Amino acid sequence: MLPIAKSILLICAVSSISGTVSHYFYGISFTGTFILTTIAQLVLGYFVNTYLDSKEIVAATNQQDFVNEYIETHAATANCAYCGAANLIPIIPDGNNDFECTQCGKQNAVYMNITVAQTTTPVDMPSYEISNANPELHKIKQQIISNEQ
Repeated sequence: MLPIAKSILLICAVSSISGTVSHYFYGISFTGTFILTTIAQLVLGYFVNTYLDSKEIVAATNQQDFVNEYIETHAATANCAYCGAANLIPIIPDGNNDFECTQCGKQNAVYMNITVAQTTTPVDMPSYEISNANPELHKIKQQIISNEQ
């Protein structure tokens, strides 16, 4: 409640100063200037608040994308050796990857195995079609279908 009261007092103070200055120096109505300044502050505040909210949402979305990407590259899903529940665990290549199951609470050890394979280059040959359509099988299939009907 206190921040709202501060905001209202600040808006009234700025509007009062604006109304007083415009009335004293320019002879413009204090009430009209006060109301116009108050409306202008509320509208401007709305647009600034909307802009800051959207900027915050974009920043939060970017941060969430970064966290998701980090998790995808530095974590893996492993099943508990005791209860079989899936757990998201961090993977540290030169560290201890043991984890405590989120379901049963028991400690699990993670062992990693690295496999090396040769890279191959695809052969540039015309594609061919493999067909297992045997005319004899096709005839038998047709006989079975006709017998079922």
